[in-house]
Amino acid sequence: MLNSYLQLALRSFRKHRLHSAITILGLALGLMTSLLALMFVVDENSYDKFHSRLDRMYRLNKINTSEDGSTISTAETSGMMGPTMVDEFPEVDAAVRYQPWYNAVVFSQKDRHVELAERDVLMVDSTFFKVFDFELTRGSDDNVLTRPGTIVLTEGLAASLFAQEDPVGRTIIGINNLEFEVTGIVKEAPRNSHIQFKALVSWSSTVPNLGAMPFEWMNNWISQGITTYLLLKPGANADAVQSKLPKFMQDHLPQRVDRYTLYLQKFADAYLDAAGIRFHGMARTGSRDYVLIFSVIAGFILFIACVNYINISTSKATRRAREVGLRKSVGATRRQLINQFLGESLIITLLSAIIALCLLYLAVPFFNTLSGKTLPIEHVFNPMALSGWIVLIAVASLFSGLYPAFVLSSFKPSEVLKSNARSKISGHWPRQLLITFQFAIAIAMIAGTLLVYQQMKFVYSKNLGFDKEHVLVVNLTTDMLPKGPVFQEEVNQHPAVESSSLGRMALGFGGASTRVQPEGFPPDQVEVRMFPVDGNFLTTYDLSIVQGRFFDLPAQASDSNAVIINETLARKLNWDNPIGKTIKFDSEDTPSTIIGVLKDFHFASLYDDVDPLVMWVSRGRRNLSVRFTGNPKDLLVYMEEKWKLFEHRYPFKYTFVDDAFEKAYQSEERLFQTVVTFAGLSLFVACLGLYGLVSFTLEQRTKELGIRKVMGATVMGLNMMVNRKFLVLVVISSIVAVPVIIPMMKDWLNKFAFKIELGAGVFIIAITVTALITLIAVSIQAIRAAMMNPAETLRVE
Repeated sequence: MLNSYLQLALRSFRKHRLHSAITILGLALGLMTSLLALMFVVDENSYDKFHSRLDRMYRLNKINTSEDGSTISTAETSGMMGPTMVDEFPEVDAAVRYQPWYNAVVFSQKDRHVELAERDVLMVDSTFFKVFDFELTRGSDDNVLTRPGTIVLTEGLAASLFAQEDPVGRTIIGINNLEFEVTGIVKEAPRNSHIQFKALVSWSSTVPNLGAMPFEWMNNWISQGITTYLLLKPGANADAVQSKLPKFMQDHLPQRVDRYTLYLQKFADAYLDAAGIRFHGMARTGSRDYVLIFSVIAGFILFIACVNYINISTSKATRRAREVGLRKSVGATRRQLINQFLGESLIITLLSAIIALCLLYLAVPFFNTLSGKTLPIEHVFNPMALSGWIVLIAVASLFSGLYPAFVLSSFKPSEVLKSNARSKISGHWPRQLLITFQFAIAIAMIAGTLLVYQQMKFVYSKNLGFDKEHVLVVNLTTDMLPKGPVFQEEVNQHPAVESSSLGRMALGFGGASTRVQPEGFPPDQVEVRMFPVDGNFLTTYDLSIVQGRFFDLPAQASDSNAVIINETLARKLNWDNPIGKTIKFDSEDTPSTIIGVLKDFHFASLYDDVDPLVMWVSRGRRNLSVRFTGNPKDLLVYMEEKWKLFEHRYPFKYTFVDDAFEKAYQSEERLFQTVVTFAGLSLFVACLGLYGLVSFTLEQRTKELGIRKVMGATVMGLNMMVNRKFLVLVVISSIVAVPVIIPMMKDWLNKFAFKIELGAGVFIIAITVTALITLIAVSIQAIRAAMMNPAETLRVE
């Protein structure tokens, strides 16, 4: 029996090669996309699951409340919160403070030098290996990071610095040209860990009066800039800890109790639920929304592919009507016929699955480039992904084959053997409903693609209030800090340099905030962004002064105690004329006089509003900003030559300011590329399905077309008659799709403080494009059918 079903299926495939090829290709694309989505979902949900104490691990987050009542969630805490919780909360077993080094750093051992990126070097507590399951291969969990000036290296970094030598007990030169003793070697962090590192520096190295890197801001209550992880004791109740946090704030940070609300986030959720939480300490972050969007798109493509099979199968119904009638007349039961057609569906699905696996090997590298992920192809053998895919194959096979099986097996021999089956199988409403869903999905995906494109075009082209083009920034190393002015003078000699600014601030590279006391206001009430700059900052970044003037040193010696604010701060303080008013950075400080008001400019991404800022002259140096003209190629060669005169350990590196701003939108750019790619794929698969429905329609109306042509109908008239039905379906689909997609679009746009208006344009274009694609796809076959000789079409039985 099975052999007979297989032979019948193969005979049907050979007889209808084109239809079979379309069906198999569509299903293969749908199954490939679904398997890719399964692999992606499994991979994203595997992050951080290797920790054995995961159920007791939390990250301490906080909600910041501004004066206007608006709130943001952050992963920033103060350096004293974690250790104090260990002392005061019996539920807390251990705490780990986590802070990446803010810049690239070179580690050296004799003549070997290795440069690490900013997130590769972490300052962490000695409890790091007690809380997390990163595997030490040398050293003890209890003491590798206890003493100041100690460091743990990954196996790869240790091999690069020491080759075959034993690193433990040896010293290397690293941050700020300080020596660090290697006390342990750890395996590389798993790729599915949101905490990544190449080197771990003991936290005690940063404690004032104890370590060689006395960072007071990392070890006090006021500054909020580090990440704190907590390990609760076995059986401890996280809600009990949560309930104590308001009193904890009142006891230790009463001046911020109205503005900071602490809360615990499960460590297992820290990676995927990072979208609404800012300042993650440069840890890896994922997006549950991105996972959902990609999964839904993949599901849509598989759904469309299954609809294709249904439409094409039913379009062939009239051709197989006599086969069904003959089989029934010789004793075949309806159950046997249903099994036969379901078996054909299973065979087609399995063939599609084999092709899907081949396509997957081509798709994974492309997807990794598209999404910025490192999804390994080996995930196809992950038990969860594999079992999920087997279930999808079974569901797709059943969904695709069940309706055609019942339709085909329902024919009565007395009717179909008289070639009367056509009237019995035309006009089934499920086919119309399915193609309507296909059109609705197409409209939604086109509209979503257009919206993301328009918003990204808006953020890239919006005037930021300064000229971000033709400006590059060079971060100064520890050795370069005292040589900064000389390096700047050398750079200024190049004819392409228009202006340069040497200071602690560069636009596009973040910054810090503090609270100030403006004249007439109580202490610690007004929060501002800090902008320590030099006298060339205005010219280098092409900023605009709307009131007063900019710093003029050394001509105006008093400017060393002057400040400049922006329009946002002036509005916030209700100052129409701020010139001459004063601001204190601390209640005990000498007041600083305001000499100018800057026109508002965006020093962060368009996700956020322009914050109030205070700018002052600082002698501190961290980077050199250079405004240039023309092609920077010769300038970069020249700057690198000058750099090497002063700095021998660190290579010359630079960043263009416009690139730094665009980096903030990487996740949205990846979303756009993903939506565009898979929207195109879904449209392609939908067009295959449309072919099936058109084939069905034209086959039912062959005689009608011939009669109408004999009666004088034109080819174009017949074409529009056939198209009218599908264009009506497009209109119905738009009525379904638009109300569904609008809330999702608004929700995505709300991520941006500055955004486009959601107008009717994207929907009109999406509906028009869908209608045009439908018109073209239908017309190709309709015109061909209408041009057939009526003498032939009227003989069709």
